Amino acid sequence: MFRKLFFLSSFLYFSTYNLTAQNVIDAVRFSNIQTQGSARFESMAGAFGALGADISSNQINPAGYGRFSSSTVGISFHVNSVNAKGSFQENNLETKKANFKMPSIGIVISKDISKNNNGFLYNQFGFSYNRIENFTGVKRYQGRIHKSLLDEFASYGQGLDPNNLPPFTTMLAWNTYAIDPDGSGNGYVANLAPTDTMFQKRTITTKGGIGEYAFNYSLNYLNKLYFGGNLGIKAINYSDSYVHSEINDPNSVALIDSFNYEYTLRTKGSGFNLKLGAIYLPTNFLRLGLAFHSKTYYNLTDDWTADMTTYRSDSVYTIGENYIPVGKYKYRLRTPGKWIGSVGIIFGKMGAINLDVEYVNYRGNQLRSTRDFAYDPEPNDYAYQNAEIKDMLRPVVNLRIGGELVIASNYFIRLGFAHYPQPYKKEYSGSYQASSVYSCGVGFRLKRVNFDLAYKLQNNNFDYIAYEGSTAHFKNSSSYFVGTFAFRF
Repeated sequence: MFRKLFFLSSFLYFSTYNLTAQNVIDAVRFSNIQTQGSARFESMAGAFGALGADISSNQINPAGYGRFSSSTVGISFHVNSVNAKGSFQENNLETKKANFKMPSIGIVISKDISKNNNGFLYNQFGFSYNRIENFTGVKRYQGRIHKSLLDEFASYGQGLDPNNLPPFTTMLAWNTYAIDPDGSGNGYVANLAPTDTMFQKRTITTKGGIGEYAFNYSLNYLNKLYFGGNLGIKAINYSDSYVHSEINDPNSVALIDSFNYEYTLRTKGSGFNLKLGAIYLPTNFLRLGLAFHSKTYYNLTDDWTADMTTYRSDSVYTIGENYIPVGKYKYRLRTPGKWIGSVGIIFGKMGAINLDVEYVNYRGNQLRSTRDFAYDPEPNDYAYQNAEIKDMLRPVVNLRIGGELVIASNYFIRLGFAHYPQPYKKEYSGSYQASSVYSCGVGFRLKRVNFDLAYKLQNNNFDYIAYEGSTAHFKNSSSYFVGTFAFRF
């Protein structure tokens, strides 16, 4: 019981402490955004900066809505399948996760204003929703290793009184009798024998995404020059949880047979940014696009909790419901802006091709405390975390290229490719690699309706470090099947 009392006093102290859990990983997660949208948009890898005239094109260049000469409404659906192959201690484990979403919906109202005789032919008011990032996925790995998460938890408590142990890690291990004092008077040690090897299993589940609601206005000047701008309201809903289990060697002389540790982080919030763009047609076959995306300003809230159960030969030890630690913190995040240059080539009635070159400086990420001093009277200045962002991240150039070919009257086939370099400097990237996107699709168009289908494959590899000395390697592939129906009126 004395360990429970120690935990309670520590928890009460901790719940009023400004835990700075936010770091460079969070900044990258919410700024390393790629593209999702309609089937036509996806089948060309989002390369629409100079083409426009698609419900999702405004997330690249808002002037793209200026290419609409008739009012249009469109809706899309997709099925996403994520395949994660984990490798750990020469053991391979594959997991799959599928989900159904509505990634894109929008409406454009186009009005003929040519009778004003000022050169402007049409203006457009548009609204769209695009799910610009998808976090859904499950990853698993397992294997036997001569190291335990308990060693890590014990190290966190070195020099600390039991009243002041980190409540989400070391205190849980202490209260479930997974660690004990090491005998020196100022340290802790795992209740394991020195020769024990632990069979470890970890399941990581991520959920949620980022959705953008965009309010767009655009103009068509003499069918040669198009202007556009929009206000984007972004909503973040992110969940990251893992269950870590370890099973001891059956021949071990230690009291611990196994233990389970669970951790969950949830992030919710919203932000806004502005986009401005223009498209110019110097000739009938050439289109040039330029777009600027401002920084995005987020207000976010993190909620996190942890739990632990230890199975020993003498008993099973759990954390009582009243002693499960809970953390909450509000903060702000400013993610970097973008510049996008685009070139489109039109092959008469045969098709088109578009190239987007996108510049993003990830060093522009910045964490900030909330301005609510009643909530946070002693806000953290995030000086260390922002210095870490400047030191570890770099500017990158993203590339997207897509093409559309008319194979028969009203029938289209499309291909696309995109390359997104990893945002970390080489010395910090580890095995984190660039992300590549391959896409294709078909379309059918009549006078007032069109139906499009797309398939997109996205690959990336990375290392997952559970703690020092325990690293799993993952190969991820995400498949998207997208269908879009659009109606012109």
